[in-house]
Amino acid sequence: MKSAGIASRGLVLTGVMVCQRPITGLRRLQGERGGCVEEVQRREPVTEPAGLCRAASVRAFEAVSTARGPGDTITLNDGNQMPILSLGTVGIVSIADAVLTPAVTYAIESGYRQLDTAAIYRNEVQVGNGIAEAINRGVVSREDLWITTKLHPNVTSREGVVPAIRESLERLQVDYIDLYLIHVPFNLFDAPDHDIVNIWKGMEDAKALNLTRSIGVSNFDINQINRILNETDTVPAVNEIEVNPTFSNVDIVSYCQKRSITILAYAPFGFMVQRPFVLYDPPLSTFEEPILRQLARKYGKIPSQIFLRSLVDRGIVPIPRSTNFRHIVSNMNIFDFQLTSEEVDAIIQLNVDDKVYSFDPEPLEAMMSYYGYPNYHGFWSKPNSLKLTINHSSSGLRSRLDDGQSLALMKSRTLVSNQE
Repeated sequence: MKSAGIASRGLVLTGVMVCQRPITGLRRLQGERGGCVEEVQRREPVTEPAGLCRAASVRAFEAVSTARGPGDTITLNDGNQMPILSLGTVGIVSIADAVLTPAVTYAIESGYRQLDTAAIYRNEVQVGNGIAEAINRGVVSREDLWITTKLHPNVTSREGVVPAIRESLERLQVDYIDLYLIHVPFNLFDAPDHDIVNIWKGMEDAKALNLTRSIGVSNFDINQINRILNETDTVPAVNEIEVNPTFSNVDIVSYCQKRSITILAYAPFGFMVQRPFVLYDPPLSTFEEPILRQLARKYGKIPSQIFLRSLVDRGIVPIPRSTNFRHIVSNMNIFDFQLTSEEVDAIIQLNVDDKVYSFDPEPLEAMMSYYGYPNYHGFWSKPNSLKLTINHSSSGLRSRLDDGQSLALMKSRTLVSNQE
């Protein structure tokens, strides 16, 4: 099995083969373009503090320390090289045309080389339009980009996988996907034929047809990954899971990394940003965490950059999501410093095992309604389940429960978070 590692300069560091893929068409854009439909109320200053970053005194995670930009790559277990930073694109469907397409183009212009989407996000067309615009402008070629998308959860058999990826290719306006993931291991549609091993064989079919370069999974736990390892011929290249300050997910991260399965981390800012769809009192987690502030002062950065860098220093590829141009650039500026192993460990200790996204019926329905995804028959409908209707407006988020239940937390939150 091939070792995974961070690519830079073709050196071998701590037993990891590394090499650098050149970034072409890179254009660093300064300042903020005006007029974003979504405006973020972020609990930290956007402007980076002045001062030079200081080198870490201990060179822990030596292979990761060589990552110098978002186009640097991590070598997957199938030999393909994936950029070390990705732009997340999950968001509210109704404003994707106005917000997401220009954000994707801007991110590529600014240096991002990986984009993360999914069939169920209902935004592959808008992501594809943003990619096409960047290519048409001559900023990049298709080969410079790494496009990750995911199988729709309504595909529950081997036979449905190849037709599904062909539909994604058409929406994204590309000839191949770089990384195709099973989005969830759960049988959300209660399909009688659902089996993750059978679905995985369909993923292998898609790769054999050169429709995707790499295949992987998302939201899989150890037992589910073991089924794939024990019953099929292909080790997943990636497991995309939630990792953030309140949910460090150490066990599954360690398990996957020991088997050369790379971790992609969604929702990296956890509850440090607004989560209007969460139905319970979330843990207190802000960008004012003392360890994040202390390290921000030390390295001349802001707390969000400190946490993203801690993921990179754990060998994890973060997927920060934003359509705010300043945040897009800020989230990318994490490659001119490195944390020590002790500093990474201190950040991991913020964990309280509390995650943002849940696949239980009620929180799932709230999240899907918030983003504007349709209520597919059987997708989360359960007896006595929460019936949530949401009206998005520029002034905020209004919600009600038709069964009379209280949503005290949601009613006080406004639609302000475009940062994951």
